[in-house]
Amino acid sequence: ALDVLMDLGLMFAAVTSPLKLKAGEKVEIAGPVNTLWIEGGKLKGANTDVQALQSVAEEFASCKTVWMWGAGAMSANIQAVFPNAKIISAREGTTDINSPDLLIWATGRSLEFKWPPNTPNVKMVLDLNYRDDSPGLELAVTRNYPYQSGLRMFKLQAEFQRQIWREHLEKL
Repeated sequence: ALDVLMDLGLMFAAVTSPLKLKAGEKVEIAGPVNTLWIEGGKLKGANTDVQALQSVAEEFASCKTVWMWGAGAMSANIQAVFPNAKIISAREGTTDINSPDLLIWATGRSLEFKWPPNTPNVKMVLDLNYRDDSPGLELAVTRNYPYQSGLRMFKLQAEFQRQIWREHLEKL
């Protein structure tokens, strides 16, 4: 579909999950790509998720242990910002009962998943699935964990995308 869109005059595109890894392959970048543009007739790409996550992560500097619940395309972004994060497949779960300071929720309700162990010392759930029906929100509410929606991160990454696109528009 991307080739057809380019033939129709596509200049810029935002890529969402689950297509970020495929977008990276298309522009020959190892890892997820969420921002595409045409430069010199060639498709280029970038990942503004890391930049946005770094901005949000500053709020969690005191969190020493980090778990990411969900092992999809965001894993590379999480590891870039939180190198010691434990990436846990939401489908497989974990038997680890050591409580993370920060639990990053990165799986949707439509996917099959297991709930994390009931660990009492979670300081924050950062929910990258920021929808109202997010299981991350449900987890935080039912276990009385502090909660932050990932909507702020989503808006930041979109603003970083627009900056890239504005720069390339100015070159035209």
